[in-house]
Amino acid sequence: MLNKTIIGALSASLILFGSCNNDSEVEPQQPVIQDEIASLNTSDDLFLVNIKGLSPKIGYNQLEVEILNLPDESPASISELSLMPMMDMGSMMHSTFHEKLNDNNPCDYGIAFQMASTEMMTWSLDISFKADGQHYDLSVPIEVKAQNPLNIGSFINPLDSVGMFISIVNSRDFQVGVNTLDLVLFERLGMMNWPGKEDLVIQFEPSMPSMGHGSPNNVHPVSMIGGHYEGKVNFTMTGLWRLDFKIFDGSQKLGECAIEIELE
Repeated sequence: MLNKTIIGALSASLILFGSCNNDSEVEPQQPVIQDEIASLNTSDDLFLVNIKGLSPKIGYNQLEVEILNLPDESPASISELSLMPMMDMGSMMHSTFHEKLNDNNPCDYGIAFQMASTEMMTWSLDISFKADGQHYDLSVPIEVKAQNPLNIGSFINPLDSVGMFISIVNSRDFQVGVNTLDLVLFERLGMMNWPGKEDLVIQFEPSMPSMGHGSPNNVHPVSMIGGHYEGKVNFTMTGLWRLDFKIFDGSQKLGECAIEIELE
């Protein structure tokens, strides 16, 4: 029932931004300064846990866990850090796809939220770590905002009736021109099990529905690691674009979905 509820709650669209008007390769933008999204003290008031990043929205988000000593708020020396995103739907709970982004910095995470927070359905980050010989567990509430269009698409795998999801990782970097297209494709295998799906074939076609044209110089994404796929997408002008995705396992078509992108 959860699979049908989540799939039914999703649409396949996304807002992104850009400028200029050419087919040249887009240079990656400089990192955006992170905001403090949420914070919580440990029960003994010895440590402060901050969640930092841009305001979380439906789709793929990059977040950082910062743990500070109290009361001076100096960086804490920790080990065994883990994170689990959790959605409390009242009658049931589930997690979502999440990953560590940097082996050299275990505090950086990527999380793909499938739905927004509401009064009845809330997201939190369950965080565990070890410091000063003590083990800490705490749940930090966060708000995941809706956006229109949404940076996520979904379909049901006809081979096993498993829900599959696709989201654009680098949506905030898109500009007019040839952009790297970084996708994450994952599936729901259980309430707490949302792994990335590797070694599939993804084809896509960008188009501007209002203008009746597409664009040249696009490259289909290829499987990398952890459910990530990388290709190229060319936005030749500002306006509303639609990316139509088809996903295959060998020659077997698994499904299709679309994500819309507004370049301003």
